[in-house]
Amino acid sequence: MKDRMVRNQLNNVGAMANMRGWKTTAGLVQHFLDGNGEPVEVEPQQMMKDIQQFQRDLDKTMSHGVRRRPNGPFTTEWQSTALNPEDGDKSMDLHYGLSHFQCRTVGEKRVPRGSSEAVRLENPQRT
Repeated sequence: MKDRMVRNQLNNVGAMANMRGWKTTAGLVQHFLDGNGEPVEVEPQQMMKDIQQFQRDLDKTMSHGVRRRPNGPFTTEWQSTALNPEDGDKSMDLHYGLSHFQCRTVGEKRVPRGSSEAVRLENPQRT
């Protein structure tokens, strides 16, 4: 009986998310209810676009952490982003859909001698 009640509550959460336009949350709730064990992937590029705080945190990591490192491969520590409700509905969709996530940045720093120390992240990958 309790399982059916929880399932109904989650169905309601998914329906409300869908009504608000939170397609990611609705899809992840449905995925959970399906219970098939398949992995779900969320694209980092889309997350950076939709979660402004995530982009700000990544920019800070690149400018303060990676910029100080010498040229060559780098891997940052795992980090969390505290989602900011003021960033809008897309951010909230991922907040409620994912609840919590961590990321790290892996890449290679290549700054030619005598050029600006600008570091740009291109095509981030899931790790």
